[in-house]
Amino acid sequence: MADSLKVDQSVVHLYHATIKEATVLQVDVYAIGLYLEDTMTAPEEVLRSEQIKAVEITFLIAVKKLKLASAWMRDFQRCCPESCRSLRESAQALTKKLPDIKRGDRVSYRLHPDRVDVLINDRSLGALDDSCGAVAVLSAFIGERAPERLRQALLAPPPPAGR
Repeated sequence: MADSLKVDQSVVHLYHATIKEATVLQVDVYAIGLYLEDTMTAPEEVLRSEQIKAVEITFLIAVKKLKLASAWMRDFQRCCPESCRSLRESAQALTKKLPDIKRGDRVSYRLHPDRVDVLINDRSLGALDDSCGAVAVLSAFIGERAPERLRQALLAPPPPAGR
């Protein structure tokens, strides 16, 4: 994972990275990095912050588009409040554009206060134009209903300086 990324006119820095594994088969599925403009540790601060953020995922296995779309919508159903119906509809529309994912492919979420840009291998798939988009996407990884191991790994306190 890169130490930093440029998102529009902002630079975001790698806060933490980890590996996500499929729980049943215990197969490493993807490497994920959480990037922030400012260092914060409380999940609610990260979720609600107006700062630019990014989530970078590098797949370690191939994933068929139907399986990826199903997992994506399951995460939105789990993490997106009823008030975000339009966001769910936008997410559903984006799933129709998802390709089959090959090992090494990258999915990027560039999180802005008013939208989430979704990229695959640095090419725009589209955007979720909704003010609750960033919260919904981040909630899948670091929210209350996110897998606990993933949430803890991405939000662990930074190591002491000089290490």
